[in-house]
Amino acid sequence: MHTVTAADGYQVSVFRIPYSPRSPSIPQKNRCPVIVWHGLAISSSAFVCSPGGPDHNLALLLADRGYDVWLANSRGNMFSRSHRSPAYSGTDGFLFHLPCERRYWSRVGMDEIARWDVPAVVKYVCERSQWKKCVYIGYSQGTAQMVMSASLSEEVQERVGLFIGLAPALCPKLKGLGHHLSPNHMRILGSGSFLPHAVMRAVIPHSVYAAMVHGALQFVTGWKCTSYPKEWHTALYTHLYGGGSVRNFIHWFQVATNESFAPHQHHDPYEFEECIQGKESGTSALVVSALKSASTLFSAADELLLPIATNSTLPFVPRHTPPPSYPTHHLHMPTLLFAGSDDNLSDVRQLRKCFSTNVEVRVVDGYGHMDFLWAVDAEKMVWNDIVSAIEERM
Repeated sequence: MHTVTAADGYQVSVFRIPYSPRSPSIPQKNRCPVIVWHGLAISSSAFVCSPGGPDHNLALLLADRGYDVWLANSRGNMFSRSHRSPAYSGTDGFLFHLPCERRYWSRVGMDEIARWDVPAVVKYVCERSQWKKCVYIGYSQGTAQMVMSASLSEEVQERVGLFIGLAPALCPKLKGLGHHLSPNHMRILGSGSFLPHAVMRAVIPHSVYAAMVHGALQFVTGWKCTSYPKEWHTALYTHLYGGGSVRNFIHWFQVATNESFAPHQHHDPYEFEECIQGKESGTSALVVSALKSASTLFSAADELLLPIATNSTLPFVPRHTPPPSYPTHHLHMPTLLFAGSDDNLSDVRQLRKCFSTNVEVRVVDGYGHMDFLWAVDAEKMVWNDIVSAIEERM
């Protein structure tokens, strides 16, 4: 396990599979580094937990094919809850948090992962493997955070020789119960850790826990989740949930509700101000300037409108304007996206709009969101194409 410290002090864990007994003839220096990054509220375990064997686990398959695999874990999940300062604590406080816990969780979100964690991990992997460029494979949110990170950092784009997105989620359309929820519904869970995973798994039998997760996925998201055998459920679902922050969930509901691939809308003025200070490593000066200008303009408009508002118009005066969307049209790194025809979180038209050039979108017929992780035929339908793309471009 490798610990990577981001520029803001948060530390994330990255598990490395440097070689495989199935490909012993390939020297370490010739193994192309491949970063594999998980999605919302899960961990790197999702890529190695299938009981179907090595050919049914993406990370193990890549290692067997001769790649140097790096499994990243986002800040706030079960493997990445440390900080270089003792004033930050990533323990599971759920609804009640000590000051050190509140300080830690206040900076655990998709924006921070994209701004700090992704550049740090990409740089670390390239330097440790002694390759100028690496491959980045993101699943679900893992795709979204790379798009965010690359839109803010030219260095990230230069270091990523190929970006592959599985079940990419940029502007999802929610189904099931999720369609009826809003960001405000999620705020009742507080502002820190989202459901303490360790406690849940300790008190609930694994088979019951797996059945609960399977039912929740179908009920809340509307997914079928039928592409992998029921006998696998206990092994898969007990390793699926890896923890995360409530704020990360709120951010996704904001994206879906506003239909805008924009940063999290901070309700704490201090947090929003920090977001536009321009201290972020590798952040484009043009992007920072645009955010500052927009913030100043919206604040000035509020000051002008509020004094003249009458009691009848006051409810309609905007007290908070959403931040601008991430600037994605200048992305130039080679990109290959795999979207499922039955995946409500992947809007193919929106995906194509977010990129100007160097992007290829492949629609996998009959695939839903979870199928890219665990479908019995994932190797044939998707993973072999991933290997072919890496061989062609790296």
